[in-house]
Amino acid sequence: MAAAARRVRPRATIAACRRWAIIVGVRAAGAERPLPNRLRSSSRLGRPLTDVISLLLVDDEQLIVHMLEDALKDAGYAAVIAANGGTAIAALSDAENSLEGLITDIRLGAGPDGWEIARHARELKPGFPVVYMTGDSSHEWSARGVPNSVVVSKPFAPAQIVTAISGLLNDVATRLSDSGG
Repeated sequence: MAAAARRVRPRATIAACRRWAIIVGVRAAGAERPLPNRLRSSSRLGRPLTDVISLLLVDDEQLIVHMLEDALKDAGYAAVIAANGGTAIAALSDAENSLEGLITDIRLGAGPDGWEIARHARELKPGFPVVYMTGDSSHEWSARGVPNSVVVSKPFAPAQIVTAISGLLNDVATRLSDSGG
């Protein structure tokens, strides 16, 4: 009973609701063991439940990176961080990375921009989930964005990004299960 009286002090409002719902859900299901350090991903893509989905997060603004990294971690994802286009393309091309989605700002300074990073990702893996973040380029998305991607305009709540990438990952899983793959 001591565990039930313990108060959870979350860091952010959105994460608080998500974290509290998860704790309540696990406790309500009667789990007696402590909560795992990270949430487990679905096995819909043929992965064991212990694997975590890794996403590439590309942004040159550290505050946004930290905010989104926390939100993605709270949602059960692992984030590989790239601060510029060159690093992002190298991470995508690295055969050791098991990246399953991309969240990228569009304007990244010198070097490849978010549009180019997404095209590179799709050349490597068709159907790769892509979420664009932008403060000024959303009007270019229909002409420059990859098909079946999502654009989120700044300012945004971290939950919008988590919802967008989760929806795209679920779409990929549904297409794979429908095709028998």
